Amino acid sequence: MRRPADMALPERPESIHEYRAALMSVFLHTLPRNDPSRLLVPSVKPLTLPQAIAWIHRLPDRLQRKARAHAAFRLAVATFIEQREKEFEPLLIELLGPQEERELREKLQFVERPTLDTVFSAIYEPMTRPTTSAPSTQDPEDPRSFAERREAKPELEAHRLRRIAPAPRVLPIMAAPPAQHGQSTLDLENLTTTVRIQAPSLRDFKELRLVLDPRNWSASPFWPESYQVELSEDGTQFQKVQNKQPPGESWHGNLFEHVEWNWNTVSVSSFRNFLNISFEVSENPQQIRLNFSLYSCEGSTLFIREARNGVDVDRGFLNLDRVNTPPGFFRIDTQKIIRFSDLLERRSPLEGPVGSGQILSFMAPAIVGLWMHDLLSNLYFPE
Repeated sequence: MRRPADMALPERPESIHEYRAALMSVFLHTLPRNDPSRLLVPSVKPLTLPQAIAWIHRLPDRLQRKARAHAAFRLAVATFIEQREKEFEPLLIELLGPQEERELREKLQFVERPTLDTVFSAIYEPMTRPTTSAPSTQDPEDPRSFAERREAKPELEAHRLRRIAPAPRVLPIMAAPPAQHGQSTLDLENLTTTVRIQAPSLRDFKELRLVLDPRNWSASPFWPESYQVELSEDGTQFQKVQNKQPPGESWHGNLFEHVEWNWNTVSVSSFRNFLNISFEVSENPQQIRLNFSLYSCEGSTLFIREARNGVDVDRGFLNLDRVNTPPGFFRIDTQKIIRFSDLLERRSPLEGPVGSGQILSFMAPAIVGLWMHDLLSNLYFPE
């Protein structure tokens, strides 16, 4: 699946670059405001949405199930909640296929007005079960997209099933876990982005301790590295901790995180940070309290430019508590606040336009929302 042009990218497991680039495109282009990617130079533009969906269809099953769920959720929110059907419904059909899109629409007709709760439950609950790849709506002998073919053949409009009559039985979406709530906001005065996500889980507490330990963030394709570190005796540098607490146990100290994402399939950016960590695990009551803040930014890569800065605000928390409604569930509440440095102040080849660091801040609700969304997806897609 790797093309010759990809060889300059850091070596990663197969299809990781394609996975990250496709989801970056989906989260960015479904932002509920004008697309800021139009300000980027062509060499670093994200994939278009049709390109992203094509890449998702080609991913191996271990990545495709998660990618389809994430992309379907964002496209469905844009279609059914934000009512941007003309723009995004054809792409949702392209992603899921007409039959699965029709089933999703049928499920959502049982509520008067779709919400994040109902959309999330309708998509993630069935997608967490093993499935085969969704059939593509693309005719192999017709290079046009579904939207283009629909415009050329008005009779296909009947297959949109915009107003399907309710099925004779109630589909069991209410039996699904409570939905994940997500909100990303950018403060235009100080350029900090706040991402707040609440998510449920039915997983065993022992498993949750492992999944939510920051040292295991590297389970996400966006974290090539995350491990505990400590200052050397002279206090001048960090070194990897050798005798550390077992994963899932309480610990306090510092963490090295290397977070990475793809703008497209041939361009990658990353940040390398040292964080202050407080990870508290309690058995009685069963709960987890994680607090983190930025100690320092070791460096970053933006497009092809290496810098000794990149992030100057990075803090947040994660709280996990057992809840009685519905019985047996844990409720996760997590928040991350981040501000990217304005890395580029001059025009130079391949480094992007002046103020590219500010453009990164404008894109942060999509970028950071995707990071956190994927990180918590391990609660729904355990390995």
